[in-house]
Amino acid sequence: MQTYKEGVGAIRNNPHKWCAVILDIHNQKATSGKASDDFDAARDEIKSIQALNHQKEPYIFILSGNKLYHGEHSTIRKPDYCSKSIYDKNGEDYKLLFEDILKIQNVSKLYTCQELYKDVLTIANDFCGEETLQRLLKVLYEITINDVKNNPALFNDMRKILEDISEGLKQLGYPYFLETKEKVTLNNLSRYVDSDMNVPEYIQRAFHTLDRVVQDGSHSQKAAKERFKVDCDVAHSMAPYLLRSCVYELCNILIWMRSLA
Repeated sequence: MQTYKEGVGAIRNNPHKWCAVILDIHNQKATSGKASDDFDAARDEIKSIQALNHQKEPYIFILSGNKLYHGEHSTIRKPDYCSKSIYDKNGEDYKLLFEDILKIQNVSKLYTCQELYKDVLTIANDFCGEETLQRLLKVLYEITINDVKNNPALFNDMRKILEDISEGLKQLGYPYFLETKEKVTLNNLSRYVDSDMNVPEYIQRAFHTLDRVVQDGSHSQKAAKERFKVDCDVAHSMAPYLLRSCVYELCNILIWMRSLA
């Protein structure tokens, strides 16, 4: 990124993507005032994004070629994960900088998540798109890494992913979309999958489970009542493993979807 604004905006728009960032003290497109204008603001904004998402990512590494910032009087403190508070871009610090960045893979929970679920994250991106990838990474990080058990709002994220999967199946030419004369809905897709003898039984079960659990309950009073009970049970820790089981069902569906390509 050429400016602090661009970089911070990219992190804010997709906070679960970036594990580390090199922050140059000099704004590359500074045209007036001091070249370091807004550096402190950019660093503070990144830290606020970290706090908002309850994560240490992106880990910040600071780079500068200006000797002024390398003196002992510098007010920039050295983070524990850095060998230096500021790496010299005009010296021989690049090797040290990259070695320190590589060490992040050993401590970053977000990097661990991206590596553990690389297969389904790749499928989500290739068959459904960038937004689906972001949603899936968020729910995987919250549920399997942060061990969130009582946030029913994550069901809505999973419902959106299931809708994206439906669109992906359509693009792959899944027979339901060619044969159905009904309105295309997740409920109708689930019923079709359940009757499709070519679909593994565990995938049929996964569609049925997700359709019943993650739907928003807006289709009928009965569905709304059932969804309200599910949300309450999760919120009050009466179903502490339901979020986890649902996100794994979603992952199985993504693996199956790839087999149709």
